[in-house]
Amino acid sequence: MDAYSEGSPPDQVKNPIQKKENPPDEVSGIKLIELKKTWRDYLFEFSVPFLAVTAAFLLSNEKDAYYERKLEKQLIQSIVYDLESDIHLIDEQISFHTIKIGEMDTLLQLLKEPESVKNISRMHHLGRMTSRSIQFNNNDKTIEQMKNAATFRVIQNQEAVSEIIDYYQKIKVIRLVEEREKDELENYKRIAVKIFDPFSHRNVVSGNLIKEVRTNPEFISGDTLDKQELAGYIQYLNTSRGRLISLKTDLKKSAEKLIQNLQKTYALPVNAGKEEN
Repeated sequence: MDAYSEGSPPDQVKNPIQKKENPPDEVSGIKLIELKKTWRDYLFEFSVPFLAVTAAFLLSNEKDAYYERKLEKQLIQSIVYDLESDIHLIDEQISFHTIKIGEMDTLLQLLKEPESVKNISRMHHLGRMTSRSIQFNNNDKTIEQMKNAATFRVIQNQEAVSEIIDYYQKIKVIRLVEEREKDELENYKRIAVKIFDPFSHRNVVSGNLIKEVRTNPEFISGDTLDKQELAGYIQYLNTSRGRLISLKTDLKKSAEKLIQNLQKTYALPVNAGKEEN
């Protein structure tokens, strides 16, 4: 029989292929399972970005530490070069001071002897030679650079920092003695021009050398008191120059010891500075 034969309206006829809907309780049950999270899930979601940021931070710190250690070793190596340069300068200046002390001693001895023409000529020559002086201009390029750039903090080894500071503090003592020597030289020159004839010194300077006078110079002043005053300043100068020799010898030992300690602590190549030079 036809489905429409009974006269039923079309919308009341069931569709044989229509899907059966799930019960409301079952649908809401499924949704509840999908949305529910445990505390472990929340902890995981929070931990992942936190760990990522922490890892990036630690990696950045490790990278910075690597470059600082590399810079530290470069600075220490540069300091070693400066120290080796200082040692070379110290050797030259100790030799210079020793020669000047010898010249002063000779001049002092000649002032006691009879005034022969030969002695007077020799004293005029020594009077000029002994007035020469030098200053200890050490190689402080690296230290000044570290001060200006505030990179002293890069040196992590506190024992090395202490030894470096002690070394450069000793140079300050040398500068003080050099100032005293400078004052004594001014006093020496003040009395020397009263004794030695300045006109006999013409054309005796050749470059950095002072040629011995070949004429027959005379003393301007034969006053015994003037000569005694000159002899007194000679002794003062010799004392200061002897002190400089002692201080620079000690500074050289400190530089050599510091170089050895730095090379050992930072595994630096031995004699690298000499090869560089």
